[in-house]
Amino acid sequence: MASSEYLAQASEDGTRNPLKSSLYTFVAYLFTVSLLVLPYFLFENCFVALACVVANVILIILLFSFYVSVARDLPFWRRFWR
Repeated sequence: MASSEYLAQASEDGTRNPLKSSLYTFVAYLFTVSLLVLPYFLFENCFVALACVVANVILIILLFSFYVSVARDLPFWRRFWR
């Protein structure tokens, strides 16, 4: 994902730094995947781990929706439920 972000930013005629964008994408994906996989390493019961993963997914969507709604001045709940 980081390499595709780099290529996308490099092909645009913008003022964004492609290396910086790809680094942010890499860190965000690494953090997200770590949160989604971690419960399977912590719990022996796969159903408990699955419940934690679903809770993590909802939390990630909630935080991202909140960030986008504040940054772009959009309604939060409509964006969250979408």
